[in-house]
Amino acid sequence: RDENLDREYSKRHTAPRTRDAVATRGVAMGMDARDGARRARGDGGARAVLARVMVACAVACVACAQPALGTQSECECVHWSDPRLICAPHAYEDVLDASAARRVRDAAVTYAQKHGWKEHRANGEDDFETQAVSVSDLPEDARREVMGVYENKIIPLMREQCVIDGHLKFEEEEFFVVKYGGGVKSVASHKDGKHLSFIASLNNVTEYVGGGNVFKGLTFSVPHGGVHHLSDHEMKPLAVGGVVVHGANVEHSSVDVHSGERYVLVGMAYVNKSCCFDVSRFMNKWVTRLLILVFALVSVMSGATEWLRKKPWRGEQHQKVW
Repeated sequence: RDENLDREYSKRHTAPRTRDAVATRGVAMGMDARDGARRARGDGGARAVLARVMVACAVACVACAQPALGTQSECECVHWSDPRLICAPHAYEDVLDASAARRVRDAAVTYAQKHGWKEHRANGEDDFETQAVSVSDLPEDARREVMGVYENKIIPLMREQCVIDGHLKFEEEEFFVVKYGGGVKSVASHKDGKHLSFIASLNNVTEYVGGGNVFKGLTFSVPHGGVHHLSDHEMKPLAVGGVVVHGANVEHSSVDVHSGERYVLVGMAYVNKSCCFDVSRFMNKWVTRLLILVFALVSVMSGATEWLRKKPWRGEQHQKVW
C-alpha cells in the first residue's frame, strides 16, 4: 500500500516538475540565443560607431589643416592705405620695342574687327565708357609678347618707382589694349581697381592729335620726400614704346583725341594680395568647415542613436530575471 502511494505521488508531482524543468531550460536556451544575437548586434553597432567616429575625426583634421603661408616677412600684406599704392606717375621712354608694340596693336585691331571693342570697363566702384580688348583674348604670340615685356622690363620699373621690395610678388595681372578716337575720345576720371598700373603707347604721336593723361590728388614719391598733392598734373602722350607707371589708387583720366586714333596698353596688378585677409575667401573657408563638422556630428549622433536603440545589455537583464 505504501509503495502504491509512493508511485501515485511520483506520477502526480515528478512529471510536472520535469515539464517545468524542460520548459525552463528551453526558455533559458532561447534567452541565451537571443542574448547572443543581441550581443552580436551590439558589437556590430559599436564597431559602426567607432568607424563613424574615426571618419569624422579624419574629416575634421583635414578641414582644420591649413597650408603654411610662411613667415610674416615672406608674406607681407600690402594694405590699401599703403602710400606705395598712390606712387606718383613717372614716364619711361623706349620700354617696348616699336615693332613689338605695333604687333600687339595690330592683333587687338584684328580681334576687334571680328568681335568688336568692349564698350564698358569696371575698375572697383567705377564703371566708365571705353573701347578696349582684353589681351587674354588675343592670339598666343601677342599674349606671350606682352607678358615678356611686363615681366622683364615693366615690373622692375614698378619696383623702382613705387618702392616695391624684391620679396613682394605681383599677382592677378590684367592687360587691355585701349583705343581712343572715334566714338570714345577719352576716358573719365577714375581709379584702377588694383594696386599698381601702367600705360604703354602702342602707336606714335604723329598718328593722332590730342591725347595724354591727367593725374590729380595725393601721390607718393621718394624724390618729393613722401606724400604730396598733384593738381591736374598733365602728362603728354609718349612716343611708341613709352610707358607711364603709377599707383592704381591715383585718380587719373585721359585727354580727348581730336583726330586719328591712339592705342595704349593698360596693365594693372595686385601686390601680395594672397597674403591679405579676404572676406569672401574667409567665408567660403569657414562655411565649408562648418558643413564638414556638422556632417561629422550627424554621423556620430546617428551611430550612437542606432547603438542605443539596439541596447545589447537588455539580454543580461532578462537573464538575471529568469
